[in-house]
Amino acid sequence: PTKESTAEFDYEFDGWDKTIVAATENTTYTAKFKETKRQYTYKFVDVDGTVLKSVKVAYGTQILAPDTNPEKTDTAELDYTFDGWYLGNEKVTDFGTVTGAVTYVAKYSSVKNQYTYKFIVDGLVKATSKEDYGFVIQAPTDPIKESTAEFDFEFEGWYTEAEGGEKVTNFGTLSGDVTYYAHFKETKRQYTYTFVVEGTEISETAEYGSDIVVP
Repeated sequence: PTKESTAEFDYEFDGWDKTIVAATENTTYTAKFKETKRQYTYKFVDVDGTVLKSVKVAYGTQILAPDTNPEKTDTAELDYTFDGWYLGNEKVTDFGTVTGAVTYVAKYSSVKNQYTYKFIVDGLVKATSKEDYGFVIQAPTDPIKESTAEFDFEFEGWYTEAEGGEKVTNFGTLSGDVTYYAHFKETKRQYTYTFVVEGTEISETAEYGSDIVVP
């Protein structure tokens, strides 16, 4: 004979309750079964499928979560925080005892990272903002640099370095802290000097700093 297993036990035929002898009277023999507690595997799995803990234990054994919570590597876009162990869509805080094979999956909450972008003109911040990853960066209006006695200045564009660097024409979206620097093309100013001889003017135009030539 066989006996159907339960969730808790498997059964193996272990003989009859008494020795079978020649029939001399009505007799009932009852099957005996040896019971063995069934074993099940419980698992704790990270969101990427990595098995963090796998234990095969007997029915009724207390389920124990891993000693430390898993961590998910942050990305440029998101910071992750462990949110708990889930069975399907249900968060589990009391695991109870083993009653069958079961797998718990780690889930994480996430927060979008924020970054700062700056536009610098002559060492001064012209525009700055702290925004979420993916924010579309908009350049401010073209800056103006006041002329000096020696130079006029024409805005050339925004660059990745205060001196040198690469010119940026498409700022794209924010993916990290970033600073852009205004570059100006300088042109030496020209001036006119005049000598007056008995009412006659003799004029010359020359760059700032040039020697004045006496006629």
